[in-house]
Amino acid sequence: MAFLTDFLAFLKKFGVLALAVGVLLGEQVNNLEKALVDDVVMPLLDPLLPTGDWQKAVWVVAGSKVKIGHLLEATLHFVIVAFTVYVALRIGAPDTAKDDAVVKDAVAK
Repeated sequence: MAFLTDFLAFLKKFGVLALAVGVLLGEQVNNLEKALVDDVVMPLLDPLLPTGDWQKAVWVVAGSKVKIGHLLEATLHFVIVAFTVYVALRIGAPDTAKDDAVVKDAVAK
């Protein structure tokens, strides 16, 4: 019983449930972002590209095929996710510099 009690205390101490929820939400945001890129952004960009199917572009180097299109697609996905996280944090997280100034003023008084 002591092992189970210690294990439950470990789970509570390190916020494993909150981490699991964060991972699940992150996966869903990834699905949403992938749908946005595949179904909205790429159809708008395809007419601007020479072949319209740049995700399958291959660069042949010394007989080896380098999937450059896949790399570019993954890079685009990364940039969109990074920008989304940046915007979410700017909107959702308060400006800590202002909060620190308020706390310092309150302490000084």
